[in-house]
Amino acid sequence: METGNTQRADSKSHRIQAIMNYVLGFMVTLNTAVLVFMYLNPRSSTMSEGRHISRPGSVPIDGFEPEGGLVPTSETAISVAVAIWSPIYGSKEIASEKPFHAELVNEIWTVCGSLPKPMAGGTAVIKIAKKDGRILYVNHGK
Repeated sequence: METGNTQRADSKSHRIQAIMNYVLGFMVTLNTAVLVFMYLNPRSSTMSEGRHISRPGSVPIDGFEPEGGLVPTSETAISVAVAIWSPIYGSKEIASEKPFHAELVNEIWTVCGSLPKPMAGGTAVIKIAKKDGRILYVNHGK
């Protein structure tokens, strides 16, 4: 009698194992298919505007590049500048240099701070690539 129960338990465990192997195999196959599809169709998830970057040395590879660049406006350039300057020079120092001015020349934003008229000294300056947001230059005058 014990042999019958053991055989049924073995049979049941074999069926469960077979089902688990089938499900696991299906999941692996599905994941593989998705990965192959994504590899063969890297632009399958398209964005509304812009294009994908697919150049060696670009970070990230096959990332999204908006038509106007990653830093399209002076407001964006100023926000990036303040985010870079604040940890370096201190938020209080940077806030004292408002208003900030941004100028675009040859696809490079130059952002600088201001000083009140009677005050002598320098302000924070940064150069930011419009296309990809690279920080090209950071300094603070004295």
